[in-house]
Amino acid sequence: MTHRTRRVAVIGAGLSGLVAIKELLDEGHQVDAFEAAGREGGVFASTTGVSYDQMRLTVSQHFMAFSSMTPPPDEPRAFWTRERYLIYLRAFCERFDLLRHIRFETRVTAIQRLPDGTMRVCWSTGGPGEAETQGARIYDAVAICQGAFRASAPRLPCIPGLADFPGRVTHSAAYVGPKPFAGQRVLVIGMGETAADVTSQIAAQAAHCWLTFRTYPELVARFPYGHAHTTDAWSARINHWLPHARLTEFRAATDLDAAYGPLPDRHRLVEDWAVRSGGARFLQKNDDFVPQVLSGEIDVAPGGVERIEGGVVHLADGRKVEPDDIVLCTGYRESSIPAEWLDGVQVDGFILTVAGDLLQHRDQQLEV
Repeated sequence: MTHRTRRVAVIGAGLSGLVAIKELLDEGHQVDAFEAAGREGGVFASTTGVSYDQMRLTVSQHFMAFSSMTPPPDEPRAFWTRERYLIYLRAFCERFDLLRHIRFETRVTAIQRLPDGTMRVCWSTGGPGEAETQGARIYDAVAICQGAFRASAPRLPCIPGLADFPGRVTHSAAYVGPKPFAGQRVLVIGMGETAADVTSQIAAQAAHCWLTFRTYPELVARFPYGHAHTTDAWSARINHWLPHARLTEFRAATDLDAAYGPLPDRHRLVEDWAVRSGGARFLQKNDDFVPQVLSGEIDVAPGGVERIEGGVVHLADGRKVEPDDIVLCTGYRESSIPAEWLDGVQVDGFILTVAGDLLQHRDQQLEV
């Protein structure tokens, strides 16, 4: 079978985009990549939105690294910072000579299917303060690798009265660090991996920090039961996902309590919340905030928010609180392929917007 070299456009130079560029080049194709930012790295390269100060990965570098450039096998497992991961991505680009194939500060404006089946990709190039220039080129195929989580598409919950709250409302997409919340009374809504970081950072500087969520997260400890290894080093993650496995683990921990004394409070809380979650949920792989829950620095209010009346927030647990700030850690809309990119184009593959719409909670309608 004769191999035909194709001209391929890759949109985005984040994690998936970089791998797409490398693999396409390895197969002998001609590749042009388009990245709106000034460097590679996607959300990890951003200084505002999605990526924030003091951010750390939720899996070890041995799990996060690409198979074509793994860390040394004897390198101790660690949770890299955002900055350290960007260093890795730059080294990946240099090792496989990817940078010369990427057009930075270039925004794709349209993708048009032509009668012969090829696609015209149109773009605009220009950094901050520079005059924009337009361009277009014909490609045999296009790989859209722009990611699912972008600051331009925050998911906003429909909470009665939220629009009239007199204080400041911030989505985690705009969160950079805790300094603006120092000395304030802050209510954080949501409990994903970003919320764990954001709540922990804010609580350390706020006058008071409440944390509320509708359902308990399926927590996984970074270093289970005091082990030196990260959780991805020694356990199959499917075991954490299965509810019966979590119940079995909890019962085993109870038996160990009786035989050898109780588990540390931190690990006990992780197990307790995992059981309360019911299992079969997306793993929340960040337990750094747990000590602050145990100390009371983070005031947990399970059940979420019922309504907001003026400056008073009515929580599902019956409490009424009056925060100065509300921080929404409620994720992002995954629907994000712009309509103008799809002029006559049929997109193959799994589209996150489909799953996002189907699995969306009935009370979690989105504001446009």
